Amino acid sequence: MTGSDQVFNFACTDFDKTYFLQFVKNCDNKLSYAASFGMKEIPDSYVNDYKSLLSTFSELSIRENAGQQIVKKLTGKDSELSVDPVFLLTAEEWEKLAKKPKLKNYILIYKLNTSNLIFDFARKLSKLTGRKIVALNFDVVDQMKTPDIKGVYSASVEEFLGYVKYADYVVTNSFHGTAFSVIFHKDFYVEALQKDFKPNDRVESLLCLTGLDECKVKTLEDCRLNVSRDFNFADDQIRKQYIKTKQYFERVLNEDGSSF
Repeated sequence: MTGSDQVFNFACTDFDKTYFLQFVKNCDNKLSYAASFGMKEIPDSYVNDYKSLLSTFSELSIRENAGQQIVKKLTGKDSELSVDPVFLLTAEEWEKLAKKPKLKNYILIYKLNTSNLIFDFARKLSKLTGRKIVALNFDVVDQMKTPDIKGVYSASVEEFLGYVKYADYVVTNSFHGTAFSVIFHKDFYVEALQKDFKPNDRVESLLCLTGLDECKVKTLEDCRLNVSRDFNFADDQIRKQYIKTKQYFERVLNEDGSSF
């Protein structure tokens, strides 16, 4: 089994075929779970390789809608749409790991890609709310450009979870920043663009699934406090996906009454 995250993104892996389980001789045993392409289309120069590699899987579980379309187009196969594995644990289970930060009353920035918008957005939100700003995944360049923002250069898993859980607001352009904001029911805002300024389909799919599209920001004009966030609906949708995932695993691992 391969997955999850962008294991099918040639740019992330330098097109390492290991992520496509090329070494597995018995293709009946080849599966993916919530595998992501991280793109809406496969470049023409890679199409034949992708078609050959994907066709060897007995079952494919994909994370985003665009990925499903890629699989269908290249192989003719249907695939399962599955949520990221972080959603296979409850908020209570994640909370047990979270380390509470010493800070209080703060806006958390968690960026995957450099973005002037989320820094400026957080500043505007700070003026509206009176909250200070803390930024994770901060580097020296960020500190030089934004001396007014407290930067945290690195964090453990437990610290990361704590920073998200105890934030008053979260501003992010990261899929997992978005995912844990949903899990912890945070007042969050997400810039749904990748570093090439193309739409981040992983984030778009998650917001669409959970009905939290209003949390998406494109300009500073989107900085408002009256954003509608129905986390009861979001939780319900996630629960449905959890059930589908459980059924997927039961089907692919137990089709003949036994596991592989």
